[in-house]
Amino acid sequence: MLKEIKKELLDNPEKLEELLEYFNFYNIHIHQSYISFGRAQDTSKKSIVIRLEKNDYLYVTDYARNISKDLFSYISEQRLVDFKDIIGVVRNILGVDDFG
Repeated sequence: MLKEIKKELLDNPEKLEELLEYFNFYNIHIHQSYISFGRAQDTSKKSIVIRLEKNDYLYVTDYARNISKDLFSYISEQRLVDFKDIIGVVRNILGVDDFG
């Protein structure tokens, strides 16, 4: 179930952008093979990266903080929100009533 959600997000970078915007990440730029963004409005635009290819686990690399983890864990840690709340937002963004 979670694997399919992550694949859907990777296949639709604009949905990933919407998710990042919802949780107040800034300077989001979609490139051909990756998305770059920052934690705050005045941070580097390239300090955090999500590869869009060969990234089945939807890992985020935060170069400034030497962090590499899945997007949902990263959002949870950085924005102090529960996994269940993140999944609720993803459901709305993807227009899905139930993942199971």
